[in-house]
Amino acid sequence: IEEGAEVELDFSPPPGSVEVTGQLTAPAEGLTMAVLRREGGPSPLEMTSMSLMEQMELARHMVGQAIVSQDGSFQIDGVPPGTYTMDVFSLNFDPSSMDME
Repeated sequence: IEEGAEVELDFSPPPGSVEVTGQLTAPAEGLTMAVLRREGGPSPLEMTSMSLMEQMELARHMVGQAIVSQDGSFQIDGVPPGTYTMDVFSLNFDPSSMDME
């Protein structure tokens, strides 16, 4: 994008895409995420560090993600037809006690 250029962004789902919805029968405590990824890609649970290369590889295979509601429901919009793996996990941390040094 060049300085001063006009840019148009379209955030509508791609044609032929679907909405993936679900409901967990036993939602966990804490922030629960549902991540949809292409086959062959790394699971977010396999990440051993915060390296940029690992994050880029995960992002390259990720199709969508959603925060799971307290009732266990989730929705991921704009998913193209295909075969995917879904990872569901909880992040059990206390942001008020995180040391950012």
